[in-house]
Amino acid sequence: MFEQFFDALASVLNFFYTLIPEGIREVAGFGIAIMCLTVLVMALITPLTVKSTRSMLQMQRLQPEMKRLQEKYKDDREKLNQELMAFYRENQINPLGGCLPLIAQMPVFIIMYQLLRGLTLRPGGLGSGAGQIVAQTQLGDATTPWIFTNQLFTPAHLNPDTTLYKALSVTNDMNFFGMDLSLSAAQAMAKGVLIA
Repeated sequence: MFEQFFDALASVLNFFYTLIPEGIREVAGFGIAIMCLTVLVMALITPLTVKSTRSMLQMQRLQPEMKRLQEKYKDDREKLNQELMAFYRENQINPLGGCLPLIAQMPVFIIMYQLLRGLTLRPGGLGSGAGQIVAQTQLGDATTPWIFTNQLFTPAHLNPDTTLYKALSVTNDMNFFGMDLSLSAAQAMAKGVLIA
């Protein structure tokens, strides 16, 4: 359902990555491209954020008057609702004005999260390590440990012809000034305190 959004954001992310000079790409290209995409998305959803904030501030400013109405009509629920609706109309307030813009932003952040998570997908899983050991044993080769974080990325949502896909598919780390952006906090701690 959201595949077109993933593809569009992935194309924009690739565009930002291609703007970064070659020498900088190796050191910080992934992180800079992600930051540029984040700034662009935040700029696009700023009108929704501003509208939500204004609505919440207006509700806070008029809160004493609303409390007075609630106190006055606390025993008559129907009359309270009528008075509150008249109060909202009179002050041009939408009671859901603070929530709706925030709810509208949620799909954007979900898509962003899934896109960024998909950049560092690795083939296989826990069973792949067992499969490697069995294959090595059957072939008579010396068994070597299978480490999930040593597997190369297979980025999702990116066209295989893009520069970003080609850069990610030949590496197993997402370098940003010495930090591996593909590691979770727990994975980084497992590699050492200095890396974390």
